[in-house]
Amino acid sequence: MSTETDKERILANILDCIARSCITMPYAERYKNSDKYGAYLGWFESDDSIKIGDLVMCATIRDTKYKFGYITKIISQTHMEIREIGSNSICSISNERFYPIRGMRKLDLLEGKEYTLFCKVMKAIHKADEYMYRFNDINFESNDVAVVSFRKKWTDLTEFHPLIVKINYDNKTSIKQILEQMYQQGYGTKEF
Repeated sequence: MSTETDKERILANILDCIARSCITMPYAERYKNSDKYGAYLGWFESDDSIKIGDLVMCATIRDTKYKFGYITKIISQTHMEIREIGSNSICSISNERFYPIRGMRKLDLLEGKEYTLFCKVMKAIHKADEYMYRFNDINFESNDVAVVSFRKKWTDLTEFHPLIVKINYDNKTSIKQILEQMYQQGYGTKEF
């Protein structure tokens, strides 16, 4: 696993997605086709479109670890509490304009033990080497249960019947334990 922090990885992903969207489409089309072209800053959105949990960029503050972060509390359109990416540190920022960052893949924004589990699941899939199974998605039901979906290779992503596997996990869950749970729930044997 890489030595970069969650914050470094997520900020690099934000930059990568925004840069790709700037290169691949005309400026006027960015807002309308965000799902197709990746991340964008919500330049055209009003501040009242921001919700708790949104990833935002602060427009005017400089040189602070809260320049990008997640909204934890909305006090007013210009005063919000922000959680630093990759930590539980929270700061109240006022007299500011906040731009929501939209269109990011949730996999690019995973932090902490969720990101660690995602990496372990990917290693387990590689270790299992099941040719017809492909990773589709991961969702976290709670702090100790993740739902991983798999699809058949060469399946159109809009019309497929996934294999759903629930994985119980904690900080000590091994790749071997993840594989055992996957196999018990039909990974490698389910007919699509």
